[in-house]
Amino acid sequence: EDAISTAQTETQSTLAPRGDTILVSRGVAPFDNVQTIRFKLAPSPGAKQISLDNLSTLIQYSDNTTAAETVPLNAPTDPATNPCINTTAAVWLTGDGNVVDKGEIVQITVTLRTTCLLANESWKVEVYPRDGAIVSVQGKTPVELAQNMSV
Repeated sequence: EDAISTAQTETQSTLAPRGDTILVSRGVAPFDNVQTIRFKLAPSPGAKQISLDNLSTLIQYSDNTTAAETVPLNAPTDPATNPCINTTAAVWLTGDGNVVDKGEIVQITVTLRTTCLLANESWKVEVYPRDGAIVSVQGKTPVELAQNMSV
């Protein structure tokens, strides 16, 4: 019974990616690294409210050469302990607050420090809400970077 109850709670506490993931390069052409990763999240069908409170939501980033770095959402980061994650943010595109309700969409932005995510590298961002399932967004940068890329 406990396993079934836990599985039902996890299913009802799930966010899912919506739309494309956008990578934005730093500087001017020729582009050599990615500055930001942006993606949208919305509740899965039938999901209950999901909190993305700054203090209890974690964002984790990793790539080919970077071990997993984890920081709280919207918290200041220190280059000594987080060499790649510069900032993280959540912006409600529909709705507001720190809880994602049915019908709401929130955009997550992870800003990276210089030379962390280069061309032709695999990367992954995971969102760990206080309650519910982990949301993973991942991809591979193109062989040649452009200013804006949809992956």
